Amino acid sequence: MKALPDRRGPRLIALGTLTFFSILFLIHAVEFGLWLRDPRRRLPVDGEKDGVYYTWGHPWRADHRVVWNGWHFRQKRFEVPKPRGVRRVMVVGDSLTFGVGLAPAQRYTELMEDRLNELSPRQGWEVINLGLMGAPTVFERDVVVGFGPMVAPDRIVVGFSLNDVDPAKKYPTEEHRRFEERHGRWMGRVEKILAGVALPRLAGQFRKALNRWAELSGRVPDYEEQLRRAYAEDAPTWIAFREALRDIKKFSDGRRLPAPLFAALLSPGSSAEVARPTPEQRFVADRVDQAARAAEDLGFAVVRFEEAVGRLPPESPLHVNPADGHPGPELNRLFADGLARAVGDRHPPRASD
Repeated sequence: MKALPDRRGPRLIALGTLTFFSILFLIHAVEFGLWLRDPRRRLPVDGEKDGVYYTWGHPWRADHRVVWNGWHFRQKRFEVPKPRGVRRVMVVGDSLTFGVGLAPAQRYTELMEDRLNELSPRQGWEVINLGLMGAPTVFERDVVVGFGPMVAPDRIVVGFSLNDVDPAKKYPTEEHRRFEERHGRWMGRVEKILAGVALPRLAGQFRKALNRWAELSGRVPDYEEQLRRAYAEDAPTWIAFREALRDIKKFSDGRRLPAPLFAALLSPGSSAEVARPTPEQRFVADRVDQAARAAEDLGFAVVRFEEAVGRLPPESPLHVNPADGHPGPELNRLFADGLARAVGDRHPPRASD
């Protein structure tokens, strides 16, 4: 009897090929779904393009770049020494002051300058924005002490945000550093492979999932624990934060200026987060309260914005865009109004105004 040909080999090859392409299709379907849900695909460029840095479509133009000793500030040029008759407010801060996602004219510093000159048109107010992306308060102290004599301010403002206490931005804890040393190389390779086969969003989700797994498994502390450690009274980060504020106050006192302003900036997703905070949001607010109390104890005048934000309609868009949680134009207007009032209270119009 003639033996029948064995067809299992071709069938297995066909089945394997079908399975491979099915999995490949599903993976790219997931990537396509992530692309559809990604708000960034409808947003302008954020980052460097053709040699120009953009923050969500707003170019960092040459006429708003001041460079001192390698420090790049998003600030229009101003006269040094300060002309007679000019009053200056020097503002330091991090990305909330730098103005991520905003045109210069939308930032609270430029709006504050407009408000002050509307209130006192003959004062000649200038608000100098020396905010730096990612700068903690200890860096901001260096800006005040290093560049303050050239700016010659009549008032100093520290624009504070929650993570300014901790200068460690990349690996905020020892556990994070060890986790990255142990797993960072292979995770980076997987991300590179996924991005190389047209799966960039899946690569990002892969890293987020692993980071979340590390938190849930106790391998690294979550965000609340990181804040708790950074804000502990005996933590080096908290001690350094207080020392930085003390140095800023000392510089201000040395020039016989009114008390520096501590602007407790915030960026909630909606006014409801301020009016009816969740336990997690309340925990964050308590840390800001702690920083504000420390500033007040050291002689700063604290400016808060929660009451004004809480009065906004719940549907008001407060962030720069759906993909970025930095303060948008509405919040910057509130910051400007509050700070202009605080500065104007100690600098009344001259008799000629």
